[in-house]
Order: sequence, then structure tokens, then C-alpha cells
Amino acid sequence: RDEGILVEIALNDSCEDVRSEAVRKIGDEKILCELAFNDSSGFVRSYAVKGIDDKDVLADVARNDSYWLVRRNAVRKIDDEEVLIDIVYNDSHEDVRSAAAQRIDDEDVLADVARMDSSRFVRRVATAKISDGEVLADIARNDCSDYVCTLAIGRITDEKVLEEIIDKRPEKDVRWKALYRLKQLQGS
Repeated sequence: RDEGILVEIALNDSCEDVRSEAVRKIGDEKILCELAFNDSSGFVRSYAVKGIDDKDVLADVARNDSYWLVRRNAVRKIDDEEVLIDIVYNDSHEDVRSAAAQRIDDEDVLADVARMDSSRFVRRVATAKISDGEVLADIARNDCSDYVCTLAIGRITDEKVLEEIIDKRPEKDVRWKALYRLKQLQGS
């Protein structure tokens, strides 16, 4: 394969599908960066990001690209906790915030996201990474989504908290999950 021909196609072909296919085969990071910042197609930019390792470029793309798929692909390659925290708090798209939450290790940030994010999907991703029993109990007691509550309940080890949830939560599925978890812990 001649990379020069692929670069010419990626930079100049009028068809985004053709450009996307060419980008997937290019290894020159400088060209990929140019495409990630300048191509009119979100799909082409998204493929370009997958081949970039420069952390500053990835952070810039993750914070600023107009298309959520490009931002999410950049986030999946970032390991800088500060950048990820900025994104989990500020990105407008739940898939991008979910990708950031999956890569964050700071339990305080995860607890905050699990309690406050507007998307139940993002809250669930954050909840899955939390180990603090008190935080999990708070989420199980208070989250408005059965989807998030049941995940938290499945990780709780305090039988009193589970009994409280069984007595006080109005949702049948949440109470059932708490009862099931309680029986697991009691060995029945």
C-alpha cells in the first residue's frame, strides 16, 4: 500500500466514505491530526482520532470537536484524570460523559457524577466504579432511576441499608433487588 496515495485520497476525495476508508489505513500522525481538526466529516475525524496518540491533541479534540462521536473516541484514548474530569462535568453528550466516567478513578468525582449527572446512563457508569458503601447506599436510597438503584443495591453489603430500602422505596423492582441482595448476603 502506498501511504502517499492514501493521504491524497484522505485529504482530497469528495466522498466521505472513501476518505474514511483511506484514513483507517494511514499511520502518519501528523496527517491524522490535520484530518482530525479539519475534515468536514465527523466520521473521517472520528477515524483519524483513533490513530492519534498525542495526548494534547486528543484533549483538544475531546473538549472542542462539534461531533460527539469524535469527542468520545478521543476520550477513550485519554488517561489524564484532569482532562477526563473536565469532560465528565462539562460535555453536552451523555456518551462522551460516560466514556470519561469509565476512565476516571477519583471516587469523589465518581460519587458526584453518580449523584448529579442528568443521564441515568452516565450515573450508572459512575456507580459501577464506586466501592464506598455509604455512597452506594445514598444512591440506592435516592436515585430516581431503577436502572441506577438496582446496580448500587447489588454492590451494597450492609444488611440494614437493604432492609431500609425494602421498607421505604416505592418501586417494586428496587425492593425486589434489595430483597434478593439481602438473601444473598444471608446465604439463603
